[in-house]
Amino acid sequence: MAAFLQLVEVPDAASQLDLLRLERVEAALLPFDEVILGQIQALELCVLCVVAVSAGGDQILSRGRCDERDFLPGARIAVEHHGPGLVLFHAWCEHIGLDPATLNRVPLSPEQQIEAWRNGAIDLAVSYQPYAEKLRRMGATPCFDTSRLPPLIVDVLVARNAILVSHAGALKRLVQLHFFALEWMRQHPNDARYRLAARFGLPPDEAFLPLVGLIFPALREQGRWMTRELPAVARRLVSLLARAGAYVAHAEPDIPVSLDFLPRPSA
Repeated sequence: MAAFLQLVEVPDAASQLDLLRLERVEAALLPFDEVILGQIQALELCVLCVVAVSAGGDQILSRGRCDERDFLPGARIAVEHHGPGLVLFHAWCEHIGLDPATLNRVPLSPEQQIEAWRNGAIDLAVSYQPYAEKLRRMGATPCFDTSRLPPLIVDVLVARNAILVSHAGALKRLVQLHFFALEWMRQHPNDARYRLAARFGLPPDEAFLPLVGLIFPALREQGRWMTRELPAVARRLVSLLARAGAYVAHAEPDIPVSLDFLPRPSA
């Protein structure tokens, strides 16, 4: 029973945090900024591995040219209330020297943005794949993405501190399965294509679209990412979101990590 796993699907990171807080799940895949938010809210989590790093997968798209300053003030931009979308929104505003308050924010998820774009209800969108590609095919112009930033949007696998010992076997199996899946995609791309297509509800020729612009750190890179890169990401996130007034914390977050759940490199 130590390796027993049950998948619980939820619509967003906020729902995952709620389930972790209520102790209805033991682990979750979360954007790292949400892990920091969870710690601020006294939720004790430990990072087990770095799953993905956005290097172009998260994008801002526009009906017009994003470098036309006269176009931007007053524009309606679809962006989620928190999470990676909010991170990218504020990073973009700082990058181009734009006051975020001059834009009209419309709280829509990337999935909801498709219909809003079709109806002309928004002028810009903060999105990610495969929804960003859908917007592009509807005429949207990509104008900024995470490839132009140091790592900010990072997905990590976390578990509640309280169950690290009692559920160690299942957690090790969970981490192992992640790296098994990466290797399976590398060795069997055609089979992986059809499995992913069924999972994402996409045609087979677009099955890998949700993975475009993402880096998946290999097992041999996990030590560096967990002990060196994540603290740097945390400092960037807290600094950015504090300037934006999105986070208020009395101390810099110190998110615990554990290398104990990683499989042996030879496994």
